Amino acid sequence: MTSGRHAAGLHRSRELAEPQSWEIEVAPVPAQNGAHVGYRPEAGWVEGIRCRNGHFCHPSAQYCTTCGSSMLQLAAVRVLDRRPPLGVLVVDDGTIVPLDVDLVIGSDPSEDDSVRFGIAGSLALAGSAGAGLADVHCDLRLRGWNVLIRDRGTEAGTFLGQPNQSWARVSDRERTQVLPGCAIRIGGRELRFESRHAPLPEHAA
Repeated sequence: MTSGRHAAGLHRSRELAEPQSWEIEVAPVPAQNGAHVGYRPEAGWVEGIRCRNGHFCHPSAQYCTTCGSSMLQLAAVRVLDRRPPLGVLVVDDGTIVPLDVDLVIGSDPSEDDSVRFGIAGSLALAGSAGAGLADVHCDLRLRGWNVLIRDRGTEAGTFLGQPNQSWARVSDRERTQVLPGCAIRIGGRELRFESRHAPLPEHAA
């Protein structure tokens, strides 16, 4: 009998059936303004398609973001695979963080429950006195191929700068989608989200 997952046309990649480690090399940064990438869990599984060269791609991609080959003439057979980085966070000190797992950001995010229980990764930022950077300031959640942000109830707030738009305060109750080119401002620090993947239209709550 065919399983429900295979009946729906979803196939888990054999070469990624075993857990993999995800290592990040972070260049040295000034101590007074540094960013530190802490614990990172394994990337989750998402649904996508493969190009003719076997690269795992966004399910509605017209061209492969790895090799540039056209997807238009291929039969769209959907598969399940480890989520590739949906882009990168570029911190204002030059630190680059691939976004392939959920991320908690603040001056000391290591004590957040989602980090302690191995659900999310952590990004610690140094902040100047009085800048309003909380220990756990905001978090990024990856839902499918989309990146969503939520403030964690901070007094100073989290602000999102959409491309060609003014800064808007992020809610601490509902998640807001972060589009490629968006900037995030927290506690006097700024991060920019860069991605080659087009986001899927879905509700960001």
